[in-house]
Amino acid sequence: MYRRLLLPIGLWSLVLCNLVALSHSTDHLVLKIRRATFISAHSLNPADKAKIVRDIREHFFKSHGVLSCVFNPADYSHVSDEVTELLREEYQNRGYFKVEVNAQATPVGHNSCIINLKLNLINEGRQYRTGEIHWLGTKAFSESELLNLTPIRCGEIFKREKIAQALETARKLYAAHGYVNFTSIPNTIIDEDKAVINLNIEVDEGGEFRFGNLNIAGLDEDRTKLLQEAWDKELRGTLYSPDRLRNFYGQFSDPTWPDFDTLLFSGRRLNEAAHTIDIALTVDTHSYP
Repeated sequence: MYRRLLLPIGLWSLVLCNLVALSHSTDHLVLKIRRATFISAHSLNPADKAKIVRDIREHFFKSHGVLSCVFNPADYSHVSDEVTELLREEYQNRGYFKVEVNAQATPVGHNSCIINLKLNLINEGRQYRTGEIHWLGTKAFSESELLNLTPIRCGEIFKREKIAQALETARKLYAAHGYVNFTSIPNTIIDEDKAVINLNIEVDEGGEFRFGNLNIAGLDEDRTKLLQEAWDKELRGTLYSPDRLRNFYGQFSDPTWPDFDTLLFSGRRLNEAAHTIDIALTVDTHSYP
């Protein structure tokens, strides 16, 4: 059983306190939507429209936080573009893959943080269902394994978000088995006669990567030796996995900080030739006893 190695929390506590103070003192900087007007959106019921507006509000808060409306008051084009894409995504999640939409954001008076939205449906197009789905170029996992993880089936309404979920699930699966360079590209093949969208997902697995060296800076000699010995015994030469790295650091993290993510203290370097990943751990020596 290894002795616990206290990683620094003092600096992070200071940063978190400052962020909390900032959020309280800049509430007026959060982008707010006073009114959203839907034009020609006849297929949307009031509940659908309310959900879209909620999703737009959530997007701007998550993407931009308390500084979401700190931009040139005379230029709202980037807000309009983002809302247009969000509106397009909402329709594509209902099967209207070729939908044409447009959104316009305008400020209310001189307050650049309060806007009105016009959400215009130009052409809804036809509704498509999901056709055949194929994962191409897979070796580490069979196509049937990946299809079982795909949250949409043939005959269901085509949903853009479901395809995105399938790609992210596959990425996590491969990453957990050392394939950190995994990429996947979905190619849609539309059958207008049947109103279905077939999907070929091209995969580049990128090869397996294993844990390489651990480079430590900022620790005393005893703690450095302890960590290196544990690394050599448990991880070096084994398949890389973000979860295994997090669990390894968890053995030495501060138990008084349960939500602390020790991966924030590390950097990684891929050795493409050797297919290894070296990890760099830097510790602030002033933040632990």
